[in-house]
Amino acid sequence: MSSVLPVLRQLAVVFLALLALSACQKTMTVYGQFPTKEEVAELKPQVHSRGDVVRILGTPSHLSNFNDSQWYYVSQTRDETIKFRSKKSQQVVLELGFDDQGILQTMQAYSLVDGVRVVPSDDKTVTFGRNATLLEEILGSIGRFGSKKSSPGSVPGKPGGR
Repeated sequence: MSSVLPVLRQLAVVFLALLALSACQKTMTVYGQFPTKEEVAELKPQVHSRGDVVRILGTPSHLSNFNDSQWYYVSQTRDETIKFRSKKSQQVVLELGFDDQGILQTMQAYSLVDGVRVVPSDDKTVTFGRNATLLEEILGSIGRFGSKKSSPGSVPGKPGGR
């Protein structure tokens, strides 16, 4: 029985060492699906429409926030060596611009080196009003809300419910 104990210890040490080494394995994660060079080369400005672009490249990753004339196809590769800590190793963004009739006008590709790091400001937005404490907020809400049951089809927040 005493000869089994050292063997179990050795197996436990080997198991823990393998477990520790597997945690250090580098993982690459790909986000998005960037079109191939052949697919991008197939697109011709002033010739292809939005429908043609969707047929060739698929749906875009993002649309412009302000109008639908800018489409973005985004692909990103991240290297992860430690759990929950990763860094971008590669990024490609294809920006397509359309005119009012939906015809492709511009094509521009951006890589990771074209990105601009945005640094959040430490300034605070000025707000006007009181700074109430939690207790003041709780006590101030007493009696503000009616206890009447709303009728079916009523709209919350509207006088009369409709």
